[in-house]
Amino acid sequence: SEKLIINEKLQMIMNNKTMPETKVSITHFVPDIKKSGGAYLKTEGFIRKYDSFARKIIMSDKETIDIDAVVSVEFV
Repeated sequence: SEKLIINEKLQMIMNNKTMPETKVSITHFVPDIKKSGGAYLKTEGFIRKYDSFARKIIMSDKETIDIDAVVSVEFV
């Protein structure tokens, strides 16, 4: 149910004509490439593109976030 809420928020942002003006805070898990585990990171900014086919979020600063790693999306 949490993933459904996240997807609804992302769809709402992408369907909004003022998307470039909607600042978000996305908490997501980033795996450690050297060992098992990883860390939860919080990224703030503007979503440039939501690619549901590739399951990626591309931020305005070109950072790419895996949709399946997202644990929360908040409006800032």
